Amino acid sequence: QRNLENNGAAVILCSDDGLTWSVFSDIQLEIEMSSNPARNIPGRIILTASQSDSNIVYAVVASGGYSSEGFLKDIAYTILRSNDGGISWAKTSMPAGDGSWARLAWHALVIQVDPSNPEVVYAGGLDVHKSTDGGDSWQRISDWKGMYAGYGDRSYVHADQHKILFLDGSSSHIVFATDGGVFYSSDGTEEYPQTAERNKAFNTLQYYTCDIHPEEDKQFFIAGTQDNGTMRYLDYPVSVSDMVSGGDGAYCFFDQDEPGTFITSVYNNRYYVFKTNVNDETYLFGNIDDYYSGTFINPADFDSRLNILYANATTFTLDHRDELLVIKDATQNPGGTFLPLSTGTSVPFSHVRVSEFSPLSSSTLFLGTQSGELFKVKHAEAFPVTENITGSEFPSSNISCVDLGNSEEEIILSFSNYGVESVWESQDGGSSWRNVEGDLPDMPVRWIMYHPSYSRKAIAATELGIWVADDLDEQDIHWRPANDGLANVRIDMIKYRESDQTFLIASHGRGLFSTSNTGTLNRPPDAVRNKDLMIYPNPNNGNFRLDLKQIKAKDVSINSVDGKIVYHKDLDGKAGRGDLHFDLKGIAPGVYFVRVRTDNQVYESKFIIK
Repeated sequence: QRNLENNGAAVILCSDDGLTWSVFSDIQLEIEMSSNPARNIPGRIILTASQSDSNIVYAVVASGGYSSEGFLKDIAYTILRSNDGGISWAKTSMPAGDGSWARLAWHALVIQVDPSNPEVVYAGGLDVHKSTDGGDSWQRISDWKGMYAGYGDRSYVHADQHKILFLDGSSSHIVFATDGGVFYSSDGTEEYPQTAERNKAFNTLQYYTCDIHPEEDKQFFIAGTQDNGTMRYLDYPVSVSDMVSGGDGAYCFFDQDEPGTFITSVYNNRYYVFKTNVNDETYLFGNIDDYYSGTFINPADFDSRLNILYANATTFTLDHRDELLVIKDATQNPGGTFLPLSTGTSVPFSHVRVSEFSPLSSSTLFLGTQSGELFKVKHAEAFPVTENITGSEFPSSNISCVDLGNSEEEIILSFSNYGVESVWESQDGGSSWRNVEGDLPDMPVRWIMYHPSYSRKAIAATELGIWVADDLDEQDIHWRPANDGLANVRIDMIKYRESDQTFLIASHGRGLFSTSNTGTLNRPPDAVRNKDLMIYPNPNNGNFRLDLKQIKAKDVSINSVDGKIVYHKDLDGKAGRGDLHFDLKGIAPGVYFVRVRTDNQVYESKFIIK
C-alpha cells in the first residue's frame, strides 16, 4: 500500500534471512508508465504462500487513479505467481482481465491458496473465484447480487471479500469473511462449493445512523449500515429480510408528524420513502434519486413540520460548492433544489441540524463544515440568510454534530478528529464559545447532545463508547464512560424519544443499543430527591413558592415528566434568599419536578399542577 508520500506500492520484497532483500518492482514501473489515468497509480498487494509447497507464492496487485468523485480508487491489476519462493514472478490470468471482479480493491481484496494443493487458489473482490490450475483459468463460485435480483446461479456470499480461511488445514472447510459477516463451506473440494451464512447472534453490524419511531414504548427503529443497507428493527433480531433499502445505508428519518412514514438513503443523496400500515408492514412509496450530489454518507436532516429534507450538496470535488439540497414535500411529491448559501465555505458541509426552535413556517439550520466553520441559516427553505458563528479558537477540523439546549442561545458541538479540542459550547447563540472537552480522552467525538432532562449535562458518542459530563459549568469538567451493557466501541449517532425517554445508540461494529432515561444516563450521580425542599401550595395551579432559605442555589429549573425543561432561572449562589415565587401561566396540568442546583449537589422534588 502507498505510504504518506504516495510511494512504495506494488513492490514485493523477499528475504531468506531478514538482512538481505530482493526487490521486485517491475509491476510498479509498469503501472506508473500506463497512459490510462484511471490505472497508473500503484496500489496494494495481497500475498499468499502455499503450505504444501513453500516455493509457490501468489500475489494480487491493485492499481488505480482518481475518480470523478475525487476518490483515489483501486481495482485489481494483475495476479502474479512465483515458483521460487518469491525471487521471481510471472503474471497469471485473472477472473476478469479488466479487474472488475475486484473493483473496490482498496477495500476488498484477498487471495488464498489451498493448504493441500498449490494449484488451487481462491481470489475475492466482489465475489469469490476459484482456480484449479494455478491461476491459468478461473470460475466464479459465489454470487452476491443474484440473491437480491432473484437469478443467482451460484451460492450466496456477501460482497466485498476480506479474508479466506481454511479450518485446521482442511481443503473442504472454508470460512469467508465479508462486509456481510461470515460464510462457511464444508465442500471446498467441489467445483462449485456451497456456502451458508454463519451470522446468527453475531452482532457486528456497523451502523452509521439511526432513528426511532416517535410512538411511546414502540420497538420500531431504523438504522443505516456499512454495506448492509438500512435495517428495520421491530423487537426481534434483524435479518436480511429486514433490510428495507440496500447499499451503504446513510441518514434516515421517521416523520414525526406521520409516524407511519420514514425516509432512508444511500450514498450521495439518493433517498427512499417508505410507508407502514397499522401492522408495521412496510412498502416502498417512492424514490428520490434525481439529485446525485454530496458526499458518501452525506449529512442531512428532516424538518417534519414542513416536510422538507435538507442535505449537504457539495461533493469532494467541490461540485455544488456552498450549496444545500432542499427537497420539499419529501414524503408525498418530492421536488428538489440546489440552493446557494453564500457562506464562502470551500469544503462540504459535515453536519446539518434543523433547529427545533424554528419559526412555524420556516426552517432554521445549523451547518458545520469539514474545516471547522459553523453557520446559522434562517429561512433555509427558500431565501437563506446565513450567519457565521464559528468560534475564533475552533480547530480547522470536521464538525461532526451540533445540538441545542433550552433555546438557540445554548449550543454544543463536537469535532471528530484526533489531536483537537473536541467539544465546545456557547450560551449566547455563538457570540462566544468555551472549550468543554475537560478531561475527555483525545479521540473523535462523532455525536454530541445535551441531556434532555438537564441541559448542563452532555452525552458524547465517541470512538470508545458513550461518555457523559454531569456538569458543564464546572471549572474542571469531568467526563465519565457510561457503557454499562454497551462496549468500548465506536458510536456514530444517538437519537432520543421524548414520549418515553428512550435513547437509541448506533454503534459502528456492535449493532444497535437502546436504553431508557435512567441510571447512568439520567441525573448527575450526586443528585438527590429532597422532600425537605418545600413547595407550597402543592398541588397548585402554577402559582407557588419555593423555599430557598437554606440553599446556596446556582440555578433552578422546572421539568416535565418527559424531561422537557419548561422553566429555567439562573441564581447567584447565595443562601438566605427566602422564597422564590413562580407564576407559570398557561402551563399544562400534570406532574412536574423542580430541580435546584448548588455547587456540589442537585435537589429535586415533585409537585402537581392541577
